Amino acid sequence: MTRQVTRLDQETSHQTQVLTSRRSLEVTEVATKISGRWREENPFRFMRPRGLDAMDSYAKIKTTLPAWRPIRPRPG
Repeated sequence: MTRQVTRLDQETSHQTQVLTSRRSLEVTEVATKISGRWREENPFRFMRPRGLDAMDSYAKIKTTLPAWRPIRPRPG
């Protein structure tokens, strides 16, 4: 059995509906969890069209590392 949780933004009157089957969660927990998930996923949505999706692929990226040098001991 599912339930619908609706969040109303008082400033913009925007409503967000969420369907969930987790009856053990309070309404505020459902809204908090879905907002957190969107905050994590939205950057990928905007990065991909700009060619910045290397973080979510196995594509090889050519990098240039600085030359190796021994570590000098700190004075003192």
